Amino acid sequence: MANEEKKIIAKIKRYEKSLTVDENDIDAYDNLGNAFLELIEFRENKEEKEHVLKKAIKNLEKVIELGENEANNFNNLGTALLELSKLKKNIKEKEYFLTQAIDNFKKAIKTDDTFAFAYNNLGLSLSDLALLKDEKSELIKNALDNIKKAIELDEDDEDYKESLKEISEAHKI
Repeated sequence: MANEEKKIIAKIKRYEKSLTVDENDIDAYDNLGNAFLELIEFRENKEEKEHVLKKAIKNLEKVIELGENEANNFNNLGTALLELSKLKKNIKEKEYFLTQAIDNFKKAIKTDDTFAFAYNNLGLSLSDLALLKDEKSELIKNALDNIKKAIELDEDDEDYKESLKEISEAHKI
């Protein structure tokens, strides 16, 4: 087990212990959800990744359920749902989780319309959804518009420019 993985597992145990003291500790749920997202990179197979993502989703949903409706919370939940969609082979399941991710990225943007990262994630999700659908043109246009908005908000972030290139290549634009 890698040293970084051990640190993440130790954090998870601390946050879980914190929840035994206060089951409404929003910060513990938030930190726990994000720690599970970090743990994904250390999971080898699809089943393990899916299990960890579901734990992340459960905790990130709890943060929002307890009233923490900040843009970052919606974005983190959307990210977990987007990652889960990538693991699904069944088209209906993939579409379901993509739609849920898209809804959360939109909530993040509604909460903070300057959150470039959420625009980028929304654009990537819309692009993934377009790859599943027959009616692609509107989804692709929206995907590109959202990535361009992310670049407009944070023109120094090279990841957003890479996202634009990735979408253009995926859809042969």
